[in-house]
Amino acid sequence: MNKINFNNLCFIRNYVKSCLFFGLFIIGACHNEPAEIENHPNVILIMADDQGWGDAELNGNNIIETPTLNRIASEGVQFERLYVCPMCAPTRASLLTGRYNLRCGTSWVGRRTEMLGLDEVTAADVFKSAGYATGCFGKWHLGLYKPYHPNNRGFDEFTGFLHGALNNYFNSHLDHNGEQITTDQYITDYLTDRALDFIESNKDQPFFCYIPYNVPHHPFQVPRQYYEKYIEKGVADDRTAAVYAMVDEMDENIGRIMSKLEELNLDENTILIFLSDNGPAFHRFNDGLAGIKAQVSEGSVRVPLYLRWKGHIPENNHIYDIAGVIDILPTLIDLTGIKAPDNVKMDGVSLVPLINGESNLHPERMIFTHQTRFGKNVMTPGGVRTQRYRLVNNNSKYELYDMYIDPSQRRDISSDKPEITEKLKEAYENWYKDVTSKGTGSPSVPVGYPGQDTVRAVAPDAILKGGVGYNGVHGWAYNWIVNWKSVNDSVIWPVQVYQSGNYKFNLLYTCDEADIGSEMQLSVKNEHIRNIISKAHSPGKIVLPSVVSKDSPSLKESWAKLPLGTMALDTGRYDIVLQAVKIPGNIVGEFRALEIIKNNN
Repeated sequence: MNKINFNNLCFIRNYVKSCLFFGLFIIGACHNEPAEIENHPNVILIMADDQGWGDAELNGNNIIETPTLNRIASEGVQFERLYVCPMCAPTRASLLTGRYNLRCGTSWVGRRTEMLGLDEVTAADVFKSAGYATGCFGKWHLGLYKPYHPNNRGFDEFTGFLHGALNNYFNSHLDHNGEQITTDQYITDYLTDRALDFIESNKDQPFFCYIPYNVPHHPFQVPRQYYEKYIEKGVADDRTAAVYAMVDEMDENIGRIMSKLEELNLDENTILIFLSDNGPAFHRFNDGLAGIKAQVSEGSVRVPLYLRWKGHIPENNHIYDIAGVIDILPTLIDLTGIKAPDNVKMDGVSLVPLINGESNLHPERMIFTHQTRFGKNVMTPGGVRTQRYRLVNNNSKYELYDMYIDPSQRRDISSDKPEITEKLKEAYENWYKDVTSKGTGSPSVPVGYPGQDTVRAVAPDAILKGGVGYNGVHGWAYNWIVNWKSVNDSVIWPVQVYQSGNYKFNLLYTCDEADIGSEMQLSVKNEHIRNIISKAHSPGKIVLPSVVSKDSPSLKESWAKLPLGTMALDTGRYDIVLQAVKIPGNIVGEFRALEIIKNNN
């Protein structure tokens, strides 16, 4: 197999630069007119959700079946030491920017911590500026509201969901370019169909197609025949059987994508990449690696990465040099020959030299990991990986492991090698200070942003004070506010108002008959509006399908709206505070969101 012709790549780069000579790509500004391009390869970037290193046939798992992933790896390169972040949204931020997630403002999931900084340039921005059609089909998880929506971040086409999870994989409520739609297919099949439509529609021009599937993330919903297959294969744990089933079904869908490329004669002009966003969400086979999702050990952040470009890169190539998710965008820029964005300093490096057979290019390289402590940004947990060592700190002390001889991290050698421990500790702490130098606070909920007159500020984006909590403990995607019993409790939504004017407020609630009568007060600065919950609303719950009985999620069938009134809002950043000033019953009620509607009359 021939190696990449770097003379041709240099020619293409110079050509693109000349086409863009009169336009400057400025962070946060409007895009230039697309440059004329010719013969740039297409890019399909596929990411699984919570698929660990061990959830792939090539990584020592003799039960799961992933023939399509096997094919991608055998016809391209397989990175054996690829590191991502411990959680979903941070990895997505780094994937799309080539920068460490903390530098991008995406520190965690929930409480607005997943929002990607508005001054960040995304992969979609970069490819769109080079004349590519851009599409995203799947889980976004980088902000619910405009201007964080995929269509505002460089994607021409978006079908998927904005939250970090779905509750129903069979009849899903999704977003299509800002409009709400409902599917009648299994989610992986539906997303693949929309990606195939995009590929077909753009077969005559270069395209960047990003497919962030939401499997095998829970809930464990999958067509029954795939689940039964792994039960029959002897998988005793029902959650593991469900994970393998979801990966198997996804693998078939990726096979459909590859068949479409062959049908359209795009196979040799398309770069195909597959990876996952973090380690497994619970303990199961992971090739002996320590750690799971939301931790900072090897198994928490090492995932499969396969890259295929038929006819252009070596086949069946295994790369053991360490690499990071931050390297993928620089690599794609290098492979496609498009122009890198001006004024953007990426943390990642191009992996093209490694793909072409060079090794040990960065013998002193360090790849850093950080995990936020349930929304609290402090220096640890965290760690650093070198080619040989892994340093971790799980809040108590730094531990050092020799990954050459102890890949399962069984023996801490920090006391045996104090100099290496101190060197890596200093490097990690300096890195943390650098990537958080602009702060670690979460963005506010955008209100009155042009093109979005109605904002539904959801419960998990609020700050809770007093005894109130979430039905899901930590306040994940579809949770709501519960246990409101005291007039001293409050719920706060930090907002940024883009346009001054009059805004109407509605509170989405449920309340039993015995508890009606609570008086709700909404405050902005020194202004207040009030209304009383005078109507009961006690809907039933929808129990959603799951092959794992103990994982069956439930939703309330509906939410009532309590009109709170209208208030004039000035531009700027401040808090909207919700309180119950009178509680005649046992509790106030339960609350899903605050609806904020700009009055354009």
